[in-house]
Amino acid sequence: MDNEIKFNECKKVAKRGGWGSLYVCGDYVVKVHRDWEDWFESTLRTDATVKGPKGTSKPWSWANVADLETIDHPNLVKVIAVHKEAPVIIMEKGEGEVKGFEERVEAIKAAIQLARALDFLHKRDIMHFDVKPSNVIAFKDKDGYIVKLGDYSSVRRSVGRILSPSKLTECTPPYCPPEAYDSKMMETSKTLIYPADVYMLAKTLLKWMGKEVYEIKSLEDHNKYLPKMLEGIEGKLREALEKALSYYPDERPTAEEFAEMLEEALNEAQATDNPSLQLEGNAPPSK
Repeated sequence: MDNEIKFNECKKVAKRGGWGSLYVCGDYVVKVHRDWEDWFESTLRTDATVKGPKGTSKPWSWANVADLETIDHPNLVKVIAVHKEAPVIIMEKGEGEVKGFEERVEAIKAAIQLARALDFLHKRDIMHFDVKPSNVIAFKDKDGYIVKLGDYSSVRRSVGRILSPSKLTECTPPYCPPEAYDSKMMETSKTLIYPADVYMLAKTLLKWMGKEVYEIKSLEDHNKYLPKMLEGIEGKLREALEKALSYYPDERPTAEEFAEMLEEALNEAQATDNPSLQLEGNAPPSK
């Protein structure tokens, strides 16, 4: 790969979100910051190309995504290049976002893969900050499909410290953790901020299972909506989700621990001949 993508081949496939828009450029996907879309759109009308990282970094969030192209994990979308002159991230293209699964065990398997991917990032001082179904992409492999976590526009580095709540508001409701709204809790918490990713992954799994996911801004919301989100879920899976969805970050498992808990839940589910494991209205990746 020569890290060269022709801008004039790009087509917008997703409308502007909180950070920016998504374009498909041949075999690649490009995320462009909202403040730079006019520049990018004008470039589309030329034969210009963007090449692999060069030059010095600019004062955007480049420091957070720098060197992501060196990160290699089977369940993380590969970053081809990060443009150092503009907030543009170039990634490999998959088959489409994962909206759900036909069987609960398949949803659990996917969540385990993502928990391992988050553990990989966290051990490298990287937090994803925006785990949600639309950021999970299906890729074909020799056994069918695998899932990968993508869209690094909210990534934060050097997270071995407490961040202010304002830094957590870049996540997407209703997947945001409660500390994104509770400044006092964030100020008094002694934990690192990695548990926010675990919380968002737990809600993503619930969504894949066809559950209603609620925005939780307070302890009152938590006590009201958690039982609703977990209704009908029993055994090891319920234990894992309850722990990952703890209101206080300090009480949540690490990504590695969550993966292990989900492994136990998977073993239990596979040993149970239960028709309720079938999930209606869900399917693997949508294009």
